[in-house]
Amino acid sequence: MESGKHRWIWGWLGLCLVVAQAWSPVNAALGPALGPRLELGPAGNLTSTPSEVISGTASIKGAYFGAGSYTQYLRSIPSIVKFVGGRSYRVTFKYQILTAPSDGFEVLFYSPTGGAANDFLPSTYITGAAGASGTATLTSTLHAYADYQALWTINGTGALVIDDIVIADVASGQVVTSESVDAQITSYPNPRTAYVLNIVPGGTDVIDRATGSHEVVPFGSPMSFAGRVKYSKNSVFIVHNVRSHAETYEDWNKIADLPVDFLRTGLASQWPGYEWGDPFVPSTSPMRFPDRPDKAIVGYVDSTGFGAIGGWDPSFNPAWDKNGDGIIDPSTTGLPFYVDTKVFNAAWKNYAAAYWTDSWKEEIKKKLELAAIENFDGVMFDVMDGDVFTWLQAYPAMNLQSLRSQLADFFRWASTYAKTTYGTAFLVTGNLDGHVNEYFSDLGRYVDAGYPRWPPKIPQ
Repeated sequence: MESGKHRWIWGWLGLCLVVAQAWSPVNAALGPALGPRLELGPAGNLTSTPSEVISGTASIKGAYFGAGSYTQYLRSIPSIVKFVGGRSYRVTFKYQILTAPSDGFEVLFYSPTGGAANDFLPSTYITGAAGASGTATLTSTLHAYADYQALWTINGTGALVIDDIVIADVASGQVVTSESVDAQITSYPNPRTAYVLNIVPGGTDVIDRATGSHEVVPFGSPMSFAGRVKYSKNSVFIVHNVRSHAETYEDWNKIADLPVDFLRTGLASQWPGYEWGDPFVPSTSPMRFPDRPDKAIVGYVDSTGFGAIGGWDPSFNPAWDKNGDGIIDPSTTGLPFYVDTKVFNAAWKNYAAAYWTDSWKEEIKKKLELAAIENFDGVMFDVMDGDVFTWLQAYPAMNLQSLRSQLADFFRWASTYAKTTYGTAFLVTGNLDGHVNEYFSDLGRYVDAGYPRWPPKIPQ
């Protein structure tokens, strides 16, 4: 182990994960909260493999073998752990190297404000061969910034496990936070999509879809699915008692602690190693929203439309658009049944899907799976009325009543599929047509929450 100067730090607080924008793998998915004062980064995980556990039944594992640099596997949560500029703090933790690092494992105190001014503090590096273990210590006197956080990174490639983390104020000896990974986490070996999560009195009934086994996890307790933590929470109660809400598509790490009960943001349909044109397999996504026990968090899904703008929608195959203008080329053949090139909203460069077809339902199934695998409590379907209007513009002879009836049937199907597959804890919310009460009389049985678009787009 050695100390050194941190040579470069990414500006992840300045980058955004926006539905229609590209993103950087180092900033995109700080995941499960631990404690709740620490949370895992994109290279972080929990491990219960006996040969990888330092103490107890689980440890924090950092592993990265990509082309990036300074990939984060753990950090303190800035909105919860407050460090005071000018004071000295000490971080200690146990470690064991699993795969020798190419450029060291690093821990440091980092201020985004200081980083913008090229003002960095010395850091501590862990190096060594596989199997090396010990206790790492970092002591730093912070500069006059109010936004410091403790960061753990893999500078190149490698893997290690850490545990028994203590951060303390040097002068007073007061412990700012201490973490033993075993702190009341209920662990499951498979990803969240392998389980049905049902709301029951007092907790979440976790049902293994393969074995049928049940376990009730009390509300507020963390659950680990394949090393990724999600909280047991009464999502239905939260969304039915909303006092404040927000819809934003910025960096997940910046919005996870917004003081709201109901948060709507974007799913991540791009991630490191995924190339457009590859088969879209949601379960391979490494992205995880940093879950919080105090809010219902849903991911955006365009319920009846798709497009190429921004390159974020997996329902638009890039092979359909050779010249990159966002429009399906006239020469394209073999389009799926949900595609009709005449049903096009030119203002948004967005196609309305034939939402009554099985091919579109298969697209929605994949997006529901993506929401579940990425730690969301459910989805926000957008938009209920607009694409009915687009179909009527393209085909004036179509019947409005029939289009609306098929739309209501589609929502019934989507909600039933989501609740059956992922459980009653999985929320189905929507951006609703102002006339929805006229053609969807049992809406409340299928949509947990929503907000109306007013005035309605479809003329009466």
